[in-house]
Amino acid sequence: MENSAQTQLYDLLVTRDFEPEMKDSSGKDVTDPTEADMFTFDWKTENKNYGTVVVLVGENKNLTIFFGDNLGRSMDGDDKSDWYEFLQQMKQFSVRNNLLGFELQNINKLKYTMQGMAAIKEGLFEGYY
Repeated sequence: MENSAQTQLYDLLVTRDFEPEMKDSSGKDVTDPTEADMFTFDWKTENKNYGTVVVLVGENKNLTIFFGDNLGRSMDGDDKSDWYEFLQQMKQFSVRNNLLGFELQNINKLKYTMQGMAAIKEGLFEGYY
């Protein structure tokens, strides 16, 4: 298996004890990290599940992290520092893998981002013929 950014990202999430689910840009489950555009997992600590986090490797080589309002400001102290450490680690990962951008987004925007990616792919596909 090649050591793509997606493979490295999957390995990074697994080593942090997350259980990432992998999906392609159309939202279908995949088993090979190199085919994955999206990684989803729950941000859990010993005492609390803060909800779903989605890491998206976009068409334009952006790394975007989507998360809900319950992550960040309202977290317990230690959990908050772990969260911000994770975000810093993801930013460094993005730079190290020559990804062109790093963004944080509210999870409510994920649907629109995925629709945009599907429209772009569909347009490219139609343009091919």
